[in-house]
Amino acid sequence: MSIKKIAEKAGVSISTVSRILNRPDYKCSVPGLREKVWSIAMEMNYVPNEAARNLKKGTQAKESKIWYINVLMTRTDESRTDPFFTELLRVVESEIHEHNCILSKVWYMPLFSDDRKCRRENLDQIIQRMYTETEENKDGLIIIGRCNPLALKKLNQKYRSVVSVNRNSTNYEVDEVLCDGKKIAQMAVEHLISLGHRNIGYVGGCRNEDRYVGYLDTLKKNNLDVIPEYVVETDQTERRL
Repeated sequence: MSIKKIAEKAGVSISTVSRILNRPDYKCSVPGLREKVWSIAMEMNYVPNEAARNLKKGTQAKESKIWYINVLMTRTDESRTDPFFTELLRVVESEIHEHNCILSKVWYMPLFSDDRKCRRENLDQIIQRMYTETEENKDGLIIIGRCNPLALKKLNQKYRSVVSVNRNSTNYEVDEVLCDGKKIAQMAVEHLISLGHRNIGYVGGCRNEDRYVGYLDTLKKNNLDVIPEYVVETDQTERRL
């Protein structure tokens, strides 16, 4: 499958497809175009032409296995976006492509980050359905966002290679790439304090959330009170509170 065929099916130029697949920072002028191109690429199991790449780089081609990678988004569904996790997905997509792998499937399942829903749902059944859906194309799973500990354990038992990309540690359940949410919150609160603010609020997740811990610790360190009315616990959404 070539970029030309993807471009034909998407109704755009070859250069546009190439930029979308290779540059996570590329901003599409048409809403939804990036998602459309990646959907077509996944549907057609597109993989870069390694021989052409090697020729361009002046290196000798070599036989290599093609790896099929799946991505699980646990903080957003397909009807809403989150700038932080959307940008992570773009980078992951481009890295998968760059390393001569196939992005086989992207799931948007916020269920996996909700502990209460995970206790009510049949996780084994849901994970088995996901596993079956990708047929033989499941060499690895990348989880972007927080994942319920039990669900993470079950996913790790199902897939031979799992990597978590998140703000909070999985406590070594799987390999992980971390953004230090606690430190980020500390820096934000310290910045507000340096500007003279004393009544500082927090909006976001509170349970098992490093950012909330960083917020509380920094207030305590600076002898500031936590004002209950200024703490609003909510999920990952942009809707009005």
